[in-house]
Amino acid sequence: MQSSAKHLLSLVNSLLDFHRLDAHKMDVNRVTFNPHQLFDTIYVSFKPMANAKHLLLEYDCGEPLNRLYIGDPFRTRQIVENLLSNALKFTQKGSITLRAALENGQLHFSISDTGCGISKENQNKIFNRFEKLDENAQGTGLGLNICSIIAGRLKGEVKLDKNYTGGARFLFILPLDSVPDK
Repeated sequence: MQSSAKHLLSLVNSLLDFHRLDAHKMDVNRVTFNPHQLFDTIYVSFKPMANAKHLLLEYDCGEPLNRLYIGDPFRTRQIVENLLSNALKFTQKGSITLRAALENGQLHFSISDTGCGISKENQNKIFNRFEKLDENAQGTGLGLNICSIIAGRLKGEVKLDKNYTGGARFLFILPLDSVPDK
């Protein structure tokens, strides 16, 4: 019953996010945060789920991210968690890797997996609304669409690495403003 309730809450939240985004009512809340700490927290929260599926969850976060920047940690976390959830959903064996780094003043992160991958014919559809590539998969088919819209509102982008052959790899680039040293 608890699992069903969580699933239903997740569906409702996805639909509410979609509605807010569609109505241009999503707020970007730029605050000071430490990206390294944010990624550490996300990694720790997903580790038990990966362990439960006997998957290796690899993590690498560049040390330059271990300082204060200005951005929207809530929306950044929303994107990372959605991509990690998808990787867990579509990976039955092997590993999932979360990498984050600072490159040219931008946050670059990737999530790659050894899952089933995305066929060439489906690669151009995955960011569409209500697009479910697997009819048996749970969810609304809105997650990647929401990630794409949020990334755009944050002046960043999320995309599929179409050359990756190990399963799937998603890349996210987000501008970050440094907090001046005092």
